[in-house]
Amino acid sequence: ITSLVLSGPTVLNSGPAGGSISIGTISATPGGSAWNLQLVSGNGPTTVTGTATGIDVLTLQENAATSTGAVSLQGDLTANDIVTFGQAYSVSLTGTSVTVASQVDFANTAGVTLGNATADVLLFNGGVTMSGNPSVTLGGTVRTSGDAIGFGTGALTLSQNSVVDSTNSGGSPGGADITFGGTVDGGKTLTVDAGTAGDVFLDAAVGGSTALTSLSVTSAATSTHVSADVTTVGAQTYVGGVVLESDVTFTATSPAGAISFG
Repeated sequence: ITSLVLSGPTVLNSGPAGGSISIGTISATPGGSAWNLQLVSGNGPTTVTGTATGIDVLTLQENAATSTGAVSLQGDLTANDIVTFGQAYSVSLTGTSVTVASQVDFANTAGVTLGNATADVLLFNGGVTMSGNPSVTLGGTVRTSGDAIGFGTGALTLSQNSVVDSTNSGGSPGGADITFGGTVDGGKTLTVDAGTAGDVFLDAAVGGSTALTSLSVTSAATSTHVSADVTTVGAQTYVGGVVLESDVTFTATSPAGAISFG
């Protein structure tokens, strides 16, 4: 499908045996309302290569064991909500600009990719969680407007220099809690900003397999909770102070890699 124009609630289903769904762009009828859209490809892939707008609730796959096909939205996306299911499929959002008005929970279990370029910005205005505990590939900026961010317990890998920010770049200065429940690895920089009221939780090793290039964390006073070792090549900066939840070693492998707590 080169161009899908929504004029009402729409379901695209490639059939019980599964099969690929490939769409160029998605939009609503000019001047019309946003509409619900469900994409079901079973064990086949779903790919949207261009922009996707005019969507109210975007439902990816269905709640069935046959839902194993990867879902990839490669262009800019605007939707009011995204719905996923606790099945073994992956979801990838790699447009330059992704904006979702509601809280999004990634219940799918096979993997989530958020961005693939440092300039990519994904704004989840109601917050974002990952109840499916998928592995996460992060390559860009994930923001909320003072809403919590939780990456579940799956391993997170940085593919690009990345930012996780619950203050929406200072627009909601209080921020909200940011939780990394699994390991964090990747030879890239990571900047985390939970604002003046949010806590940051580093619940598993950071840089244990592949040291981060650098790490900068901002949280409320004494509100970055560290439960395992943190390893970077360059600097580690903790603004707001740190609470040690277990015995922890902070390591910067470069002679120039300063570690600072403030």
